[in-house]
Amino acid sequence: MTQIIRHFDYVLPLMLLLLPIVILAGLFIYRKRRNRLAVKEAVTTVIIDMFLLLSVVGILVVTLFPQRIVYTPIASRVQLIPFADVTNISPYVLIENIVFNIFLFLPFGFFTSWRLSSTKVLRRILLMGMCFSLCIELLQLLLPIGRSTTVDDIILNTVGAVIGSLLYLLISKVLPKSLTTTAFIELHKKAKKKTV
Repeated sequence: MTQIIRHFDYVLPLMLLLLPIVILAGLFIYRKRRNRLAVKEAVTTVIIDMFLLLSVVGILVVTLFPQRIVYTPIASRVQLIPFADVTNISPYVLIENIVFNIFLFLPFGFFTSWRLSSTKVLRRILLMGMCFSLCIELLQLLLPIGRSTTVDDIILNTVGAVIGSLLYLLISKVLPKSLTTTAFIELHKKAKKKTV
């Protein structure tokens, strides 16, 4: 567990610095939505948007922050066979890698599911998580940040996003209807009618 926390220790101060920017963005979004939605709904959507933005920024900071920059050929930094490293690394490092990659995308799947106005959330989260992770892996390959590109990360990040979506679906059964995705669908329909 300390290894997982160590992965995030440099992110916490950066996230604290970014928090005021996210709050300002949230206030801006609130002001735009305040005219179309009731105050409670506008505040709820802004809070969800802020957490979604924080999860995306957190993922980008954790995955694209430079590590030790040592030139290595691209071929040695790319691993395209799923879970080929399983026999080459210790079980502790393997479990840490699996848990870290899944937990990294869990908030993204959760808050994106909350924000989407669709009944087919799982399929959309699967595609969004996979595409987002693929973009990150391609950036890790192309940027000189000392990171390796593995298909394992794409698989585990996608699993994390789907688990986050499943958690939202479970929690949404308990939440009041005013805070669920179906309420957002109704709010968007009302807002569109008001603007037309």
